[in-house]
Amino acid sequence: MSRDEHQIVAVAARNVVNAKKFAERHHIATVFDNYDAMTACDVDIVYIGALNTEHYNIAKNLLSGGKAVLCEKPMTMTLKQTEELIKIAREKKVFLMEAMWSRFLPIYREMMEKHLPSMGEIHQVQVAFGLKVIEDSERVVKPALGGSSILDIGIYAINFAQMMFKDEMPVEVKAVGEVNSEGVDINTAMIFKYPNGRIASLTTSVTADLSCEAKAIGKSGTLTLSKCFWCTDKMVLPDGKGVHIPFPDTIEPCVYDNSTGLRYEAMHVRECLKKGLTESPIMSLDVSRTFAFLMESCMKQIGTIVRA
Repeated sequence: MSRDEHQIVAVAARNVVNAKKFAERHHIATVFDNYDAMTACDVDIVYIGALNTEHYNIAKNLLSGGKAVLCEKPMTMTLKQTEELIKIAREKKVFLMEAMWSRFLPIYREMMEKHLPSMGEIHQVQVAFGLKVIEDSERVVKPALGGSSILDIGIYAINFAQMMFKDEMPVEVKAVGEVNSEGVDINTAMIFKYPNGRIASLTTSVTADLSCEAKAIGKSGTLTLSKCFWCTDKMVLPDGKGVHIPFPDTIEPCVYDNSTGLRYEAMHVRECLKKGLTESPIMSLDVSRTFAFLMESCMKQIGTIVRA
């Protein structure tokens, strides 16, 4: 990916001081103090990276104004909101995609295209995502900020399961968990049953460090995406062989692990726009709807308080 292919030409934020600092650091010419101003801006696509609770309203206004949108996961707080955004995007024939960057990483693409087909039918999926440090992040543990371990990290576990089972809808969804004093899920166990008895076992925690690995167990053995599975550059094949596809260097240090991998998602979106597509063939709107359904089903069973 080169700078000639992608240019950030405007940034918007509720706090215009922060927006100006960001713009100055990254040489962005235009700064807005509100998100709706992006509707009239001459840009090809708007990336939404605001708090979870703000995704719906920002995306709705942009899509209604004819702007293409790449929305950070989760797309919205509820299934209903996600379905409404999908409806608007399809009626307006405007590009919309949920930013599930894992699907575009080189190690994921190699897994799906080269190794998974030779494993036979996948019988079990096991994913554990737990990072105690997240417990200090208010946006994850406060309901007013859209908090939920399922929405924040569980979606990555769900994504892996859905990829392994070719985005089929589970026939049964079970979930148990612990909520904090404000009603936010902080420890969860989710079980998805798919046709033909296939099972996904997914756990999340913001109070304990878990393995942060993802495993697909098939007829020929187990394929493992190494820690941190959602942004990893390593996997272990059923024969024990390791595969490593390193990420390119960045100009500046990243805040989160392997964030340079976000480039692959951006490259895919650019190709979609060049082809005139209104949906991604890899991360479709139907996939986002399934994510929203599964997360909402689990959160309801656990008793999570949702502030939409």
